[in-house]
Amino acid sequence: MAFTGERKILNQPETDLLKSDPLGRIVHRTAEAVLASSETVEQLATRVDAIAVQMQQQSYQIFALSEAVQTLVENQDKSLQDVNHLSQTLQRLAAAIEAQNS
Repeated sequence: MAFTGERKILNQPETDLLKSDPLGRIVHRTAEAVLASSETVEQLATRVDAIAVQMQQQSYQIFALSEAVQTLVENQDKSLQDVNHLSQTLQRLAAAIEAQNS
């Protein structure tokens, strides 16, 4: 949606007819304003598209991060269970050694 061709036509000096016709000047200026607004909307749409792409990429990164955190939590739970089991085994071993020495 490029409006450069239309802009070039409207940027040409006003003809004598437009200079003497107030309605023609109003139409000409309105057309220039519409084209300028259209160009601005087009630029904003391009920026919004770029932001949408960035947001999509960030959502993938957030998902990957949440998966990594979930894996870390699961591994931490397993490690805690292993430490508890080791502590119980060491307590039984210490109790057995103590009972043997008594």
